[in-house]
Amino acid sequence: MGKARSFYLVWNPQGMKPPKFRHPWLASAKAEARRLAIANPGHEFFVLETVSSAKVQTVIETDFERDHDDDGVPF
Repeated sequence: MGKARSFYLVWNPQGMKPPKFRHPWLASAKAEARRLAIANPGHEFFVLETVSSAKVQTVIETDFERDHDDDGVPF
């Protein structure tokens, strides 16, 4: 298992879109959370740090036997 550098996200549970920008430093994420809080009174912004991730890289492909000729008609 390899080690990757963690990053930070700024998240608002009332937000319409999930966060995408990866802040490399805690200080920059905190500054962005403050900026967003000032720009959006009453909304709370959380700074989240990544600690782990999981990903499946294997694709299982199955070919099925066909009972008909391929004449280009989809039915």
